[in-house]
Amino acid sequence: MTDTGIVARKRHRELADRPPLVDAELADELLARAQTEGVELLGPDGLLSQVSKTVPERAAG
Repeated sequence: MTDTGIVARKRHRELADRPPLVDAELADELLARAQTEGVELLGPDGLLSQVSKTVPERAAG
């Protein structure tokens, strides 16, 4: 039987060693586009709401 705590800690370390998917360059690009287009960071039509909606939609195909 596998100790799930050990497996989870190992997986966490593996992920921690990778560069983030959303790095500073991508964040800066998104923030610059939002600022240029007058889009707020938060709120129903804000940048974070758009990302939270668009990414799962794109992943679903």
